[in-house]
This record gives sequence, structure tokens and C-alpha cells, in this order.
Amino acid sequence: MATFAVGTDAFVIAGLLPAIAGELDVSVVAAGQLVSVFALTLAVAAPVLSWLLSSMDRRKALQFALAVFVVGNIVTALSPNYPIMMSARVLTALGAATITASASSAATAMAPEERRGRAMALVIGGLTLSTALGMPLGNLIGSVDWRLTLWAVAGLGALAAIGISASLPRVSLPAIDLTARLAPLRQVDVLTILIATTLVMAGHYTLYTYIGAISAEATTDSFPHALTLILFAWGVGVVSGNFIAGFWVDKRSVLKVTVAALGGGTVLLAVSHLQSATW
Repeated sequence: MATFAVGTDAFVIAGLLPAIAGELDVSVVAAGQLVSVFALTLAVAAPVLSWLLSSMDRRKALQFALAVFVVGNIVTALSPNYPIMMSARVLTALGAATITASASSAATAMAPEERRGRAMALVIGGLTLSTALGMPLGNLIGSVDWRLTLWAVAGLGALAAIGISASLPRVSLPAIDLTARLAPLRQVDVLTILIATTLVMAGHYTLYTYIGAISAEATTDSFPHALTLILFAWGVGVVSGNFIAGFWVDKRSVLKVTVAALGGGTVLLAVSHLQSATW
């Protein structure tokens, strides 16, 4: 639930860009930076906050992070102008960064070694499931008022906090200093994977962030919720791929799974402009 809330929050703005831009009196491109600043803050803050909170058990870390996340979304929903909303997105991302890191470490700590791949897939599945369900539902709610979507995400975060407080056991892990956390970046293999992941996500979400604007002309004469259907179709693919990959990496060569995914993704992104032309 926690990672589902984070994933929904991270990308639900994409389907709401035209409405947000219109109400805040900024361009669609400027509104898109609300997604960019969230993602950049999350990426930079995750290792730092993981270090600062490493002495805290995972349950308390998640409770703290979800509180920040909920407050950030409430401020976003109430934002009267663009600068305040941008600041609120930074605050929300700080909570989201801690949620993702703490949830992942808790999952691997609790799962037996032979099931860690599937455990991680389940946790990360919250992020990917958000693209299949959270994004379309958020877009549907946002068609009435985009601010209602942010209130709904804040509600998801509150529910996750209640669930974690009631059922997650204490998970204490050894504290690791920041130097040790960043040490893997000196390994060529790890750095190569990081660069590859960055490039893949950049290609993936550059298109996704502006999917509402990109598909606007094609869906103008379609039924009212055509964009919701597009987001749902995208999300179904993401969720399916995530769980298939989680199963395969426990059974097969990680390299083969990765190369197959990269090859397929490259081909599909390369022909996406042809589909746009067809529309």
C-alpha cells in the first residue's frame, strides 16, 4: 500500500498536467517540472535519508516517512500557486524516498534468500501497480477536480501508515554510514547497471510524463475517458513485466532477462512515433 501510494503520487500528475497548468497559469512544460523535481529529489534523497535513518527500525522509519508524505500531499492539494506546489512536491518526495528504501530493505530482511527476488518484486509491484490502477483512477478522479486526486493519494498514505503500525513487526538492520552506502558506485558493474537503469527510465518516463499532452489530439474525438484507458493499458504491461521478471530472476540468468527486456523496450519506443502518426 505504501509503495502503491508513492507510485501513484509520482506519476499521477502526468495525466493532470493540462488541468494543473490551466489553474496555476503556467505552461504544460512548466507543470511537467512538478514530475521532474519529485523524481530528482527522490533519487538524491534516498541514499542520504537511508543513512540518516539507518539506526531506526524499519517500521518507525516507514511511519515517519508516511507522515511526511501525507503532509506533503495535503499541502500540494491546497497549493494556491506554482511555487508553493513545487515546494510541496519536494517535501512529498523526501517522504517517498524514505518509504521506498525502507520498504525494500524490510522486505529483503524478512524474506528467505530463495524468495528475495519475489519479495522485492512484490514491494516494487506497489510502484508498478500504481501505473495500472492508481494512475487511471487518479486521472478519472482528476477529471472532476485535480486536487481531489492529491487528497486521495494522501488518504492512501494514511491507510498505509495505519496498516504498517498494526501489522509490520520491528525490523532492525545494522547501521551503515554514507560512505559505505555509496561504496558500490566504485564498482564498475554496479555503475554500469545504474547508468543503464537511468537511461531506460529517462526514455520511459519522458514519454509517460507528457502522455496526456501527446495523446490529446488523438483522443479529442474519442470517448471522454480515452486517456484513462491508455494509462490502464500501459500499467497492465508494467505490472505484468514486473512480476514475470521477479519470477525469472529467481530461476534464470539475470543478464538474459535484462537484455530481453531492454531489447523489447528499445524496439517499442522506437516505433511509438509511428503509432502517433497513425492516430
